[in-house]
Amino acid sequence: KVIDTISGITKQDNATPDTTQQKQQVTQTPQEISNPGKEPSVVVISPKDDEEVSAQNATPATPNTTPVTTTPAPAQVENPAQSATSTSINISAKGQNQMDSVADYALNNHLGGSNGQCFKAVWGYLTSSGYGKLSNWNDLPNMESAEARHFAEFLNASQQNLDEAGLQRLDTALTPPITSPHDPRIPKGAVIVVAAGSTGTAHPTAGDIVVKAGEGRFVNDGPNMDYGSADEWTGTLLGVYIPN
Repeated sequence: KVIDTISGITKQDNATPDTTQQKQQVTQTPQEISNPGKEPSVVVISPKDDEEVSAQNATPATPNTTPVTTTPAPAQVENPAQSATSTSINISAKGQNQMDSVADYALNNHLGGSNGQCFKAVWGYLTSSGYGKLSNWNDLPNMESAEARHFAEFLNASQQNLDEAGLQRLDTALTPPITSPHDPRIPKGAVIVVAAGSTGTAHPTAGDIVVKAGEGRFVNDGPNMDYGSADEWTGTLLGVYIPN
């Protein structure tokens, strides 16, 4: 069933100012800003590429000698807090520029406080600054848009939906998977969606959507969505998304 994105965003997500969100009806105005592009070049943003170590074969035995088997040194991890990835996460130079741009745009164009308009606000940041293939308010016409969780549910439903948006899912591509918005592997400019009942949310079903604007800095309709500390946060992370 096709649902108009503009009219669909009528029931909004939860939050009280800077901490939680509450329901609030909103009216969106379509907006359209072209997406400046750069020729892509691949940048690897995985926390640490696996280092390949080739085991050395046992030294062939010779008369009056004993074969010796050497043990390869383990691959070193630059940051102990970051685990090896099961697949490399690649993003073009154009995509990296889009992530930087959406973080700056969100910080400069938020609605002043987390007051239940997170999906409207974040959708505006993405389509106004140009993010993946999102550059128009009416993009992704088949996506429900009443609540924050609908963004994750649509993208998680199929690779075709991710391709339509020009995005890739980061949280499930890493090992171990990302399960908290505080995970340091999430880069600035990523879009994060958490489920209802997670720390910082109040609405019974909506969940929350933010742009990561820095370490511990999350922007929804307000400049500082409060997810508590990394130790305090509990809940369900629905997805982390970055441009291809």
